[in-house]
Amino acid sequence: MFTNSKWRLFGSFFATSSIDSWSTFSSMFCESIKKLAKKSLKNPLIWILGTHSEMKRFLVLMLCLMVPLFGSSAYVFDFGGVLADVDFQVIRCYLTDSLDLADDELDEVISQWRAARKLGFTEEEFWTAFVLERDFELPVDWFATFNQVKMDSVTTNEEVMALVQNLYDQECLLALLSNIREDEAFIIHKCGYYDYFDPVLLSYATGFEKPDAPAYQRLIDELQLPPEEIFFVDDNLKNVEGALQMGIDAIHFQDAEHLRSALIIRGLDLKK
Repeated sequence: MFTNSKWRLFGSFFATSSIDSWSTFSSMFCESIKKLAKKSLKNPLIWILGTHSEMKRFLVLMLCLMVPLFGSSAYVFDFGGVLADVDFQVIRCYLTDSLDLADDELDEVISQWRAARKLGFTEEEFWTAFVLERDFELPVDWFATFNQVKMDSVTTNEEVMALVQNLYDQECLLALLSNIREDEAFIIHKCGYYDYFDPVLLSYATGFEKPDAPAYQRLIDELQLPPEEIFFVDDNLKNVEGALQMGIDAIHFQDAEHLRSALIIRGLDLKK
């Protein structure tokens, strides 16, 4: 009766939920008990045979409510939109201003850069070749300034990082699963965001991107844990759904308070 599809159905309910949804779900459970109690007075065999539809509903709800109480063995975070936000407009402004590009021109150049990256070109090689074609010379400090602009474009989600620090202090197993380019990862690594996590699984290095199944399978293999013991948070709902399909306990990130509630439900003692 309790198949993987039911677990995934349960997971998809909480993937987009807030703590209010948890209260709603608990209310559904209590209501099911009341209905079942009334029906069992008329037919006690309901409790013995477990064949009545309300009995089946009760058992599913009871098991679903117990899932978070088992806790998790590993806590996996996405980066962009969860741990921090990246203001890409800041980066775009630097490129348009320093290279004398219009916005639509920059879109085309970025497409060229993505294609070049797939062919193995580094960021420095691409931009050097780009300005040579335009007979344009970059300032000596252009790349250093560009890297600083990218670092400045990253804004830490302080409340979420405080939760990460809390988990780290409790010696919880923390991992990172992120779709990211190598040049972006270099900047984020310099900022120290990866220091709390092991393993750090980055799409440019693994070759797998969320929400594709191999990305989650790589995570499961690296952690060497059953998927249901892995807690995963991502701000992209498709990535959450992809994790749920692999049996991972995943939630859709809304804000730090929602994340805190989800962690507490799973048995963690979090200091304010």
